[in-house]
Amino acid sequence: MANKLKRNYIQLVEKVNDKGEPEFETYLTPHFISASVWYESIDTLDQIQTMEDDLKAEYKAAEEADEPVELKSSSTLMKEQIEMLMDTVVKIYGKQFTKKDLKAKMHAPNMIEDLREQLEFIASGQQDEATKKFVESKS
Repeated sequence: MANKLKRNYIQLVEKVNDKGEPEFETYLTPHFISASVWYESIDTLDQIQTMEDDLKAEYKAAEEADEPVELKSSSTLMKEQIEMLMDTVVKIYGKQFTKKDLKAKMHAPNMIEDLREQLEFIASGQQDEATKKFVESKS
C-alpha cells in the first residue's frame, strides 16, 4: 500500500441559508504540494514576523524620540499581512479559489488564525488527528 500524502482543508462560506446558518464549501489541498510552496510559506511567515518586529521597534523609537515620527498604522500592517497570507494560501490550494473568494467567504473573526494555520501546516507538515480523519472522509 502506498503512503498517503498529508493534506489539509479550508472551508469557505458559500451562502447563508434562510435560517441564518452558513453553508460551507470545503477545499482540500492538492495531493502533491511542491517544496517551492513550502519555501514560500516559510518566507511569508518570516516576512510577517519581521513586519511585526519592525513595527514594535518603530513604536519604541517614536516613544524615545523628542520629534514626532510618522508610523505605519497597525491596521495597515495587518492588512498587508492578510494580503500576503491570502496570496500564499491561494497557491497552496492550487488556485481552486481566488483571493477575492477568500475575502468574500471567510468568517472574519477567524480569518487571521485560519490563514496562518494553513501556512503552518505547510511549514511544519503536521496534521492533527481531526484533520486527518476529515480529509480521509472527503478523499
